[in-house]
Amino acid sequence: MEGNLKKECFESEHGGLGLEYFEEILQKNEKAVVQFAYTYVKDWPVAEDISQEVFIKVYRNILSFDNRSKLKTWLFSITANECKDYLRKTQRRTKWWNHIVQGSPKQDKNTPETILLQNEEITMKTFLQKK
Repeated sequence: MEGNLKKECFESEHGGLGLEYFEEILQKNEKAVVQFAYTYVKDWPVAEDISQEVFIKVYRNILSFDNRSKLKTWLFSITANECKDYLRKTQRRTKWWNHIVQGSPKQDKNTPETILLQNEEITMKTFLQKK
């Protein structure tokens, strides 16, 4: 089954994907897909989430798989694309967050309270030095 897939094997009587064949693909490849995703994202829970998205795409598109490559190659290609999408989205969110944080007003160090406390500190130091 690994090398050449026959569409007839995957089609159910309703024209969709037979669940038993999908489950076989999932069981044989899930660990490898998660590990491959981890090499991109360096976060196990994220890699597991990405693998779920990969297998959803596989389920939806297995009948369009044309056997030009091995199934595992196709799975890794989908996984790589999902990881790249995730990293792009994360980078966009990080840039947005940094922009928000950097754009927020800075705390003014010369508030009336701060100036008053600084003056009192200077007065106390001066007083203590005279004694």
